[in-house]
Parts: sequence; C-alpha cells; structure tokens
Amino acid sequence: ELADAAVAVAKGWHLVAALSVRARIAVASGVPDAGERDAHEALACAVDRGVHLHTPDILECLATIGTRNGDSLEAARLFG
Repeated sequence: ELADAAVAVAKGWHLVAALSVRARIAVASGVPDAGERDAHEALACAVDRGVHLHTPDILECLATIGTRNGDSLEAARLFG
C-alpha cells in the first residue's frame, strides 16, 4: 500500500527507486508477475532518465524472478 502511494507521486530517479522497491515487495509477497512488470518499468524509466544507480538492483530482481520461474539461462545472463 505504501509502495503504491510512493510510485503514484514519485518523479525522476525517485520513480525508479519506488518501482524497484515495489517490484521486490511483490516478489517477496508471492506476486512475481507484478514484480516483473514493475522491474521492467523501473528499468525502462532508468534508461529514459539516464539514472543508473538502481540498475544493478533491478537486474538482480529480474534474475531472481527468472530463477524462481525456472528460467536458469535468463537468470544467469542477468546475474552476470
């Protein structure tokens, strides 16, 4: 609920951070589809705004989702 409120009002790099946090919360709460959607949106926002501080965390989140979905090749690619 608080993460949704943060995403609703965030701008710039704060939006990237809020989406990244909401993605992790969704994954931890057992809603990986929502987490994956937020992580991809966070990554797209980071690229659009030239904000790269949160990129490693976003990629790690996507890799974790890939691991849990049984996509070990995608996870290995994202983990590096």
